[in-house]
Amino acid sequence: MFLPLTSHAQISLVERGKPAAQIVLTDTTHAARRAAEVMNYFVEKLTGTTLPVGLRAEKKPRQIVFIGGKTDQAGEDGFQISCHNGTMRILSGGDKGAILGVAHLLERYCGINYLGKDAWTVNHVQGYKVQKVGNLQLPVIEWTETPAFRYRQSVSYSERDPLFVDWYGMERPNQMKICKVNIDEEFQLVGDYQIFSIPTLLFFRNGKLLKKLVELQYERNDINFIRNKFRGICAAHGVERERHAAKAAALIVCVVLRRGITAVRVIVIVIAVRIVRVIRILLRVVARVAVFIRRAGEGSAADVAEQRAVGV
Repeated sequence: MFLPLTSHAQISLVERGKPAAQIVLTDTTHAARRAAEVMNYFVEKLTGTTLPVGLRAEKKPRQIVFIGGKTDQAGEDGFQISCHNGTMRILSGGDKGAILGVAHLLERYCGINYLGKDAWTVNHVQGYKVQKVGNLQLPVIEWTETPAFRYRQSVSYSERDPLFVDWYGMERPNQMKICKVNIDEEFQLVGDYQIFSIPTLLFFRNGKLLKKLVELQYERNDINFIRNKFRGICAAHGVERERHAAKAAALIVCVVLRRGITAVRVIVIVIAVRIVRVIRILLRVVARVAVFIRRAGEGSAADVAEQRAVGV
């Protein structure tokens, strides 16, 4: 087996079968620790030795591979690799960036192609046929990359291999959770996320709301719409006082809608409409009674005038 890049080397990971560099974790996240494990796994496969791993550089002068830390130059799951003058840094854009950085480094600069458990090659040589080398060196590297697809998943038996999942940055099924919430019981969540209708889908990542999908949007959650609707009904029947009742009913309906209480929503709307209808009927009855009383009063006045005329 021939490993290139021995000329113009900027860092030596292994020299004469012994570790010449140290891996220093700049953070203790799972991704950083797993990235160090993946690197050492293949360093051992190529050279027969592993690199010491720690949170601090050893007093004895060594070339250092820093793994972990954050970079703004790459997106989520992205990475930034720089290698100069005996120091290499593998920074993460977030989440699995450090692991993907190590995987891409081994693939591009060491010729490793990981196909699955016990199925990997080095420069097109099967892994079990690879002859270990005494030196492993890397050249000048300046490389920043972000995966084209944020979520990556495949259907194959290789997903049972944890290394395969990490190598390609696959999303594990246990990394995604689907929760169902009863909005009639979780009033606080309804208010916090402004749930006006169901079904509503909320997508979270690391505690942050990424997207909100609502199948049905009710226009009636707009107080102005409700108020104008009721006012139009009242104006059509020439009832002035019903506007105040319509405003109160609209306020009640709007409050219920904004709280997302779906079980009560329809009942409140029906009750509000019924209240307006009852008020309308009562006002009609009062108007008819007033007309009857007025007519009766006019009749009584006419009788009194007639009696006075007869008396004269």
